[in-house]
Amino acid sequence: MPLSSPLPVILRDASPEDVGFVFKPWLQELRQLPSTRWISDRVFFQRHGALIARLLQWSHVTLACNPRNLEHLYGFVCFAREPTPGCLHWLYTKDTYRRMGVGVELLAHVRMTLKLPPESPLTLTHPSAILLGVPGLREKLRLVYDPYLLSGGP
Repeated sequence: MPLSSPLPVILRDASPEDVGFVFKPWLQELRQLPSTRWISDRVFFQRHGALIARLLQWSHVTLACNPRNLEHLYGFVCFAREPTPGCLHWLYTKDTYRRMGVGVELLAHVRMTLKLPPESPLTLTHPSAILLGVPGLREKLRLVYDPYLLSGGP
């Protein structure tokens, strides 16, 4: 899939002020999956909100931003440094900035941060309608889906 136009991006670590930007799309996209259809809103948002909060405690979040305005956010990646390097919890790019290289840049950052070779796969713990629904995208990005890693977290 060719990129429509590379977008200038700067990456920065998330701060406590950025938590809402991370939580909202993560929960909203998960809520749209067929696998959550039969869970009540109360149970889904309470339980999955708690799970994401725990993941954020032991994971690292990097934001993709506009180089001229670090508060103008394009997307983020949440990944584990330990105990399972290469464990990717969530990758998100705002609709407007998809297919512009933001996600690819975030994944390259994860591999570089974890000192993983560019060809090494990353293990995705949460399904995404986009990553799981676009034919060939997981293979292109070298992502493997394994939600069971969540049961052995720190």
